Amino acid sequence: MMSNKNSNNNNNSKDDVCWGIVGLGDVCTVKAGPAFVKCDGSRLVAVMRRTPGAAEKWIRENDSLFANDGITTTNNNCRPYDDLDAFLKDPEMTAVYIATPPESHLEVARKVAEAGKVAYVEKPVGRCAAETKAIIDAFQKHNVPIYTAYTSRAYARTQTLMNLLQEGVIGNQVTSISYKLNGSNLVRGLGPTNTTTTEATTALLPWRVDAKHSGGGLIMDVGCHLLDRLDYLFGPLVNVTGKATSSSKHHHKESNTNTEQKQQQQQQQLVEDYVEMQAVVGSSTSSSSGVAAIDSVGAKVDCVWDFSAKEEEAPVDELVITGNGMAMIKMAGMSPSLPIFVVNSTTGEVVKEITSFDIPQHAAQPLIQTIVDELRNKEGDGVKLAPSRADNALRTSIVLDTILSSYYGGRETGYWDRPNTWPGQNNH
Repeated sequence: MMSNKNSNNNNNSKDDVCWGIVGLGDVCTVKAGPAFVKCDGSRLVAVMRRTPGAAEKWIRENDSLFANDGITTTNNNCRPYDDLDAFLKDPEMTAVYIATPPESHLEVARKVAEAGKVAYVEKPVGRCAAETKAIIDAFQKHNVPIYTAYTSRAYARTQTLMNLLQEGVIGNQVTSISYKLNGSNLVRGLGPTNTTTTEATTALLPWRVDAKHSGGGLIMDVGCHLLDRLDYLFGPLVNVTGKATSSSKHHHKESNTNTEQKQQQQQQQLVEDYVEMQAVVGSSTSSSSGVAAIDSVGAKVDCVWDFSAKEEEAPVDELVITGNGMAMIKMAGMSPSLPIFVVNSTTGEVVKEITSFDIPQHAAQPLIQTIVDELRNKEGDGVKLAPSRADNALRTSIVLDTILSSYYGGRETGYWDRPNTWPGQNNH
C-alpha cells in the first residue's frame, strides 16, 4: 500500500499544489479524487459541478472517503462551486483536474488554459485526435502545463515489468506483443444513466457507449490505457491498421416508454463493441514514450477487444510479450496488482512469478504524486518528471482514430453528430 501524507490543515505549505476538480463522477470519487488530498504537497481546495448544491453535497458525502490520518475535505478548506467561471477565480487554486466525460473536455480546457491554471485531464483527453490536439494547443498557446491521466505509467507493476524486460528475461529484443480482452466486466458505469455533462435528463445510454459523450464505444474508455502502456514500454505504434464492428449489445432496445423517449431511443447511436488492431513498434523520439525497456523496433503488435462477449463466456484480459530469448511474459493487461508470469516459450512452464507490488490505494495516486513533485520543482531531489503528458495522449488518440475510422467514416470533429452516415452502423 502506498504511504500517504500525515498532515492536517496546520502544516500546509505555501508551495503546495492547490487543486480544483471539475466533474464529480465515479472516476473522480474512487480513482483520483482522494489522491489530491493524500499526496504529499497537494491540497484539494475547490470542486465544481453545474447542478446547484451538488458540489457541496459531494464534499459532505466524501469526507469519510477522503479521511486519512485526520485529513478531510472539510479541514482542507475545500470550497464548492456550480459555475465554472467563478470556480476558476478561486483565490487558492493553481491546478485543475478535468474529470468530466470527454464531450466537455475542450470547452472546460480552453477556459482552464485561459485562466492560467495547470491541467490534469482525464483520458482519453479528446473524443478524437483533432479534439485532443485542440486541447493541447490551448495550453501551449498560454504556456501552461498539461498532464494526462494515463495512470498505468506510474504503477509499480508497470515499473516491475520494465525492470524484467531490461534484465533480459525474454531476450534482448521484443519480437511480438499480443493482447486480448474479452468481456466488459472491467468497465465502470454501464448501468442506465439519466445525466450528462449538461445535467440533462434525456440520456438513455451510459455515456461511455454514446459517441457524442465519449467518442465511441468502450475502446475509448478501456483500450486507450493498453495502447498508451505499449507506447510507454516499447515505443510509438506505427503502420497501424484495424477494424471495428458492432453486435448491438449496448444499443438501447425500445421499451414500453412514452413517445418522446422512444424517439430518443431510435436516434441513439450504435457504437462499436469489437475492435482489432495490427501495428508495429516504431522508434521513439519523445521523452513521454519513456526510455524503451528493451529494443522493440519492428515488433509486431496484435490486439483484440471484444466487449460483445456473452455473459456466460469467461472473461479474458491477457497481454503476452515475446522476445528472441527462451521465455515470454504473460500478464493481465489492465490490472495494477495481478501477477506477472515469466513463462518458458517451449514448455509453457512458469519459471518466475512476481506477485508483490506497491499497490496504490487510489489508482491515480502514483501519477498525481509525480505531477505534484514536478510542479513543486522537486526534480533536483531526484524526482523524475511526470510520465504522462500531452504528446503521448495525442499519439494514443491518433491510433484510436486509425482503427475506428472505417466504422465512423472518418474521425473529424463532429462525426458523432452524423450517426446516419457511419458505415459501421449502417452495415450492421
